[in-house]
Formats: sequence, C-alpha cells, structure tokens
Amino acid sequence: MRRRQDRLLTLQRSAPRGVRSEPWSLEPGEPPVAARSGLTLLEVTVSTLLVGLLLVTSLRAVGAVLRFRSGSSDTQRGLLLADDLTAEILGQEYIEPVEAPVFGRELSEMLNGRTAFDDVDDYHLWSRSPPEDRDGNQLAGFSGWSRSVAVEWVNPSNPSLTVLSDQGAKRITVTVSKNGTVAATLQALRTDY
Repeated sequence: MRRRQDRLLTLQRSAPRGVRSEPWSLEPGEPPVAARSGLTLLEVTVSTLLVGLLLVTSLRAVGAVLRFRSGSSDTQRGLLLADDLTAEILGQEYIEPVEAPVFGRELSEMLNGRTAFDDVDDYHLWSRSPPEDRDGNQLAGFSGWSRSVAVEWVNPSNPSLTVLSDQGAKRITVTVSKNGTVAATLQALRTDY
C-alpha cells in the first residue's frame, strides 16, 4: 500500500504547473479511477438543447391558447350582434302592412333607411359596417365588424329548400364578420301563420 501511495505522489508532483493531476490507479487489472467535478461540453450542449426545446414547445402552447381565446371571444361577440339584429327582424310583420307588398324594400323604406323597415323582407341584402343600432348610431367597440342579412322564401315543410314564390315562410340569415372573416352566422324562420 505504501508503494501505491508513493507512485501517486510521484504522479501528482510530476504534473505540469497549473494543471491538476488526477490520481490514477496504477495497479494492474484495476480500472482507472478519475476524480472529476463539473460538466463536460457535451452535457452542457445536450441540456441547453433540451431547455430550448421545452421553451419553444411551451411558447407554442401558450400561443395556441391565446389564439383560441381571441377566436372564441370574437365568436361570442359576433353571436351577440347576430342575435340582436335577428330579434329586431323577427319583431317585424311577415308582409308589408302599408304599401303594396314587394319582396325587399319599398320606395319609402329606401328613402328613410332602417328606421322605416316594417316587414321581414325589408332587411334583404341590407348590410352595415361598422354595425349600427336601429336609429343609425354606430355601436361602440365594433370597429372592423360588419353585419349583413339575406331573406329568402322557403318551403314551410322543408325550410332548407329555397322556393321562388311565397309559401308562407321566410328564412332570415344574419352574418357577422370581423375584418372580412365570418365570426358568426345565425338563421331564423318567420312564418305567416
């Protein structure tokens, strides 16, 4: 044992100045044992890559959540705008109560705007951007939004089937868009019964 210690001391003394000498086992048949501390360059590189990969993955996940929240918020706001206009339209008469009935706007309604609309089909092909209330006042907070309406005669037995003449049912489709992208569409039926 004394001989081994002497050899280790000799190795440590013969190391160049400033270089730490490691105690190596000099006994035949024994594996070399190195006392080391710190990380190798390979370990640092691998751990840096792993941390970077985790950061990129988590940022993508956060981005996806934020896009979803923004999209669902736009959908909810769009549905509220569509529901508001649909309720206004459904509150109107089925057919023109004053003038000779024409599908679409009659002359007085063209001149006086939406406040003069008095039947469902007066809203056909009507649109506004940004959205307005019935009196023509812009709704606050809806810059870049638009609402449009299509009214069609439909078969009362099969409302998905459009017909060319009045059979007692009209389908109202209100479409709400934000910056040119459809945020919500709402359909309703109004009958003459």
